[in-house]
This record gives sequence, structure tokens and C-alpha cells, in this order.
Amino acid sequence: MTRILACALYCNSDGTLNGLGTFMEWVIGILLGLAALIWVIKAIVRPSSMSPGTRSLLSGRNIPAYTAKVDAVTPGGVRVRQARCCAAGHQLPEQAVAHAAAIQRRIETTGR
Repeated sequence: MTRILACALYCNSDGTLNGLGTFMEWVIGILLGLAALIWVIKAIVRPSSMSPGTRSLLSGRNIPAYTAKVDAVTPGGVRVRQARCCAAGHQLPEQAVAHAAAIQRRIETTGR
């Protein structure tokens, strides 16, 4: 009974939705368009906030992503080694080294 009433309210005689589908398509399209526009504006305003992969995709060039190894000892004496400071990488080797040093200080201070 409920299905019949819902179809009577929202369906055309051929079974398609009565205006609701096209409205939702427009809303979803506008939201996706706004999200893409915001993403592009953020990339133009602050390109350093993007990951190297995104920068490579937008520029069309292969931009290297630098990482650095982390070697630290926790306050409890446990040696911690990480192959890289982060998964995204950095634009410059100096940034990677600075990030690895910050991680090392955090591990040596807090143990995490």
C-alpha cells in the first residue's frame, strides 16, 4: 500500500521519477562543481599545502617527493626506526629532514 502511494506521488506513468530525480542530479552536480572549484582555488592560493602527487597531476610534470628516515630512542630505551617521515613526502629535502627531526624529538620526549 505504501509503495503504491509513493509511486503515485513521485513516479510518472513510464516509471521514471517525477521531477525529484532531475532536482537531485542538479544538486549533486552543483555540489561537485563547487567542491572542484574550491579545490582549484586552494591549489592556486597555497600550492605548498598539496601533496607532491597532486602537484604532479596538476602540473603535468613529475615532481619528486622527498622523505627522510627517522631513528629515535624512546625514554624507555626502545629503538624506533621509520623508513620515511610521512607517506605524502615533501617538496624539498630540507623539509623532509626537518620533519624527521621533529618526529625524532617527539618520540624521544613522549615515547610515541
